[in-house]
Amino acid sequence: MKLSGKLCSPVKPITFTEVLYNDQGHLQEDTGVFTCRVPGNYHFHFDAELQLCTMKIWMIRNKIQVLEKRQVSAKEYRNLSGTLTLQLSLGEKVWLEAEVESEQPDQGTVTIYSSGFLM
Repeated sequence: MKLSGKLCSPVKPITFTEVLYNDQGHLQEDTGVFTCRVPGNYHFHFDAELQLCTMKIWMIRNKIQVLEKRQVSAKEYRNLSGTLTLQLSLGEKVWLEAEVESEQPDQGTVTIYSSGFLM
């Protein structure tokens, strides 16, 4: 999944502008929420590129934060990434939330990639 452009407000799942693969339909594309339909161990990863802003990303499992990352970027591009393996049961939900702060909102850029798969 890929997001380029403005993020939705914090405390809401990130909805991605491009979904590259979702053949099983476990990701609800309009909400950005992954719902487990096959219990097991899942590997989740996100990677963000930012410039001229400060960014926080949270991975949420069933409304509970399980991972938080933060990065500050001035003029140069910076990378922010996170990886987590979770044992999920049927019906459990996982999503990303993010917050971007910028002194120059028109110039700050963010691109986020995310993936998840059953191991």
